[in-house]
Amino acid sequence: MQDDNLLEYADEQKQIEEEEEGDDGETSEEEVETGLTENQGRMLYLIGLYARPARTGSDKEEWMRRQALLVMIYEGIVAELFDYDYAPASMFLEGKRRYFNKS
Repeated sequence: MQDDNLLEYADEQKQIEEEEEGDDGETSEEEVETGLTENQGRMLYLIGLYARPARTGSDKEEWMRRQALLVMIYEGIVAELFDYDYAPASMFLEGKRRYFNKS
């Protein structure tokens, strides 16, 4: 289900970018300036879908697990949502060395 959300978001972002491009292929200057890069903004949006701060003292915070975040980043790279690269990294798992794609 998370992969579906990520792919839907990637499709929405591509459509928005295509709509913002002018005749000369440059992005519209009407974008809100946040001081964040496009990748950082997308990452914050993605995290915001799955994690939330507590609003009151009785509310609980919702966190996103590190492994889930790494999977989402990898899927975002594969879907060309993020302009990042990934590389294999080794890790011991169940007494054996395994290799994972790490961003």
